[in-house]
Amino acid sequence: MFCLQYVMSALRTVALPLCCLALAACADTPPNPDLFAGFSRVPVESPTPDSSLVPVLIREYGSLSGEDSFGMLWELAVRDDGSLVVADILDPCILTVIDRPSGVVREKLGRCGEGPGEFKMITALATDADSLFVYDQELGVVIVLDPEGIEARRFAAEGVGGPLNTVDQMAVLDDSTMLIARSQVGRASVESIDRGTGRLRRVWFETPEDAELAETIRHLSACARPGLGPATIVAMNEWVFEGVGVSPDTGEERLHFHTSFADLRDGGDGPSSTSLRCGASMALFRGTTPGPMEDLGMVVTARAGVVVHEAREYDGTLRMRMIVEDEGSLLRGGVGAVRGDTLFLMNRAARAYPVVAEFVLQPGG
Repeated sequence: MFCLQYVMSALRTVALPLCCLALAACADTPPNPDLFAGFSRVPVESPTPDSSLVPVLIREYGSLSGEDSFGMLWELAVRDDGSLVVADILDPCILTVIDRPSGVVREKLGRCGEGPGEFKMITALATDADSLFVYDQELGVVIVLDPEGIEARRFAAEGVGGPLNTVDQMAVLDDSTMLIARSQVGRASVESIDRGTGRLRRVWFETPEDAELAETIRHLSACARPGLGPATIVAMNEWVFEGVGVSPDTGEERLHFHTSFADLRDGGDGPSSTSLRCGASMALFRGTTPGPMEDLGMVVTARAGVVVHEAREYDGTLRMRMIVEDEGSLLRGGVGAVRGDTLFLMNRAARAYPVVAEFVLQPGG
């Protein structure tokens, strides 16, 4: 249990202050050192609510007790048959598969151990039409499950292993390539790897060097556009609400934005946190201002302050910007998945028990 507390605290808790959160990107203003290096200068956007889409709650998954009860929702994937695969960091060896829309638990996958079909600490998920990819942080491997939930193979991502050099997110890029967001001390990167061998193919994004953050675990969020449209690799910067998207074929920049949190912060210290998920026609970006620390026994985590959701098309067009301050709102949940016009958020604070909330994005008034 101490190991779990140490790892999760290291991954999710950072105590160093954030400097220069939002500088205007004007011609006479020096570049913000927290932004991604090597990409176009991008003006700061005010976080004013701006929406042509509105999230409408459809249903919730989870309960106070029973097979569909959770301790702390951590990761979620939606399979091609529409079912949800849920990872609970307080039950880190098990995956719960839930039918939609019934909410009935179809099966539990895995058990604790190191053998075939066994896990020790599930922290990242990705899926395609044929396989479910499970990253086990303690084992340091990606475990591939077939459509029946049976382990087909496992491999180690090159250069990754242990609590201080791990995978935060995964996404399938094509038939032979995966995308990983890798965190480590002093640096985070988004890389493509061979999904058969785990060998590194290319580094797409890296956090800028910062001597003040040299001893801090850095994070990036990343995803890849699924479906038949032009492939796009998207990344989000943890230190500032910055999103960048590039073509995996040419490296050409397709979207780039920077939303200021300066007027949303209430004197809080420390970094913001960010995450994103890719849907077929748009990506959903989530950012938070710092909130209070919370000790859940085995896990120490930071609660969100103000939560901002932005839905953007893959050319950068803003479709929704929503600012959530209500502590009881399900919209404060972490982004689990985007599937078509459906959004899945993982929320553990707005109900008496953790739930996965399913929203449909509908045209606004």
